[in-house]
Amino acid sequence: MFRNDLVDRDDPRFAAVSRRPGMRLSLAVLAYRGRGEVDPDSFDDAADMLCGLSTLHGLAHLVLEDKAAHFFRGANSKNFIKNYLPKVIERLYPAMQATQDK
Repeated sequence: MFRNDLVDRDDPRFAAVSRRPGMRLSLAVLAYRGRGEVDPDSFDDAADMLCGLSTLHGLAHLVLEDKAAHFFRGANSKNFIKNYLPKVIERLYPAMQATQDK
């Protein structure tokens, strides 16, 4: 997705297909922040989307390169999603009730 040497950005399908995954993540991050729509002129929306994408992109690379084992004994790219990812995401984005109680 991010390898410029492997992506044909001139392909007419590129624009629509490349936005779809990022938009789903962006909307999830913004919903967590209490916003339902992306404001293309909002610095806050842009920052939240960039940080959310950056965090998960970096996490994915670490897991794929089996670096998660440095943090979680027994973690590898095959078992991380099932055994560790839900708890990691919960730490990153705690349930809203928990954040409101603080």
